Amino acid sequence: REDPPPSADKVTASIFLTHGLQDTNVKTVNFGRWWDLMKKQNVPMKMWLSRLGHVDPFDYRRATWVHTLHRWFDNQLMGIKNGILDQPAVDVEVSPGTWVTSNTWPVADNQQQLTFHSDGSLTTGGADNGTDKFTNNPNQNESQAVAKGNNPNRLLYVTGDLKSDVRLSGEPTVKLTITPKGASVGQVGVFLVDYGNEVRVPDGEGNQTLSPETCWGESTSYDDACYHRSIEETTTTPLQVMARGWARLKGDKTNTLTVDLAYDDVVIPKGHQIGLAIFGASPDWLVTLDHNSTPYTVDLAKSSLTLPIVGNLALAGNAGDLTQIPTARAIAAAIPEPPAPGSRLPY
Repeated sequence: REDPPPSADKVTASIFLTHGLQDTNVKTVNFGRWWDLMKKQNVPMKMWLSRLGHVDPFDYRRATWVHTLHRWFDNQLMGIKNGILDQPAVDVEVSPGTWVTSNTWPVADNQQQLTFHSDGSLTTGGADNGTDKFTNNPNQNESQAVAKGNNPNRLLYVTGDLKSDVRLSGEPTVKLTITPKGASVGQVGVFLVDYGNEVRVPDGEGNQTLSPETCWGESTSYDDACYHRSIEETTTTPLQVMARGWARLKGDKTNTLTVDLAYDDVVIPKGHQIGLAIFGASPDWLVTLDHNSTPYTVDLAKSSLTLPIVGNLALAGNAGDLTQIPTARAIAAAIPEPPAPGSRLPY
């Protein structure tokens, strides 16, 4: 018996949702799909999305958060008409310290399809006729999967340089026709990558607690109202994995499926390249199902990447050029620590 599809039909409470777009604990798919369901319910909704990880908004926008939360409760619990519902419903940090607002979310107005080519290019043109192959490596880590170099254990496709900034907003998807030859069970992982040196919030929590304290409200004998200040961390990295996705495959047969990647909302700067890595086991993040050196074949004519973007995607003609792509050693510091083995997803 199949489970019924997710539903929010019985939700009547108003919603003020906050989430870190780089949260590798509670994944962005958890808020993204719920938000999509809730849009149909006609309840008051508000949302903040930061570039941080699993972090409370009190620790990154403290004064604004306290003021906004009080106004939200005054309106929703006390019925005070203070205008908060007339303001933009969504605040998103699309790059470190840069917040934008909108009345709806996601804000993408273009589902841009890109195709894979045997020369390693990722383009907006027609698909190749043919196949690409890789061999599963159950010990390959994320740094190796997205790095420069001749790597038979993954496929890597990259666009030409972006001719202008591009905002990705929503859930990217990858359509795959893929065959794990001779395997009793298969698995596939997909990483969407922003390649280019840039000041970013590092993956993980992304904030730093300082020694000075500020006080909010009155302290009592049993409750100190003073809290340490917290600031957003930034560092220059050669890339950032924007979204990850995985799927289990039926072994020794052709699988046609869509891999849903994590929701994100981020500006990819001009001059960067967008890359997509396709591989088998993902030991940093998942329980390994395929422990063997299984050959995988991807049908290029029946596979593609769809990006939810704002506006149009203008690319230079150097697709497939790995000049900007760093080595695994160079990017190790830009990749977050994987979750503990016991919390890895059982795909």
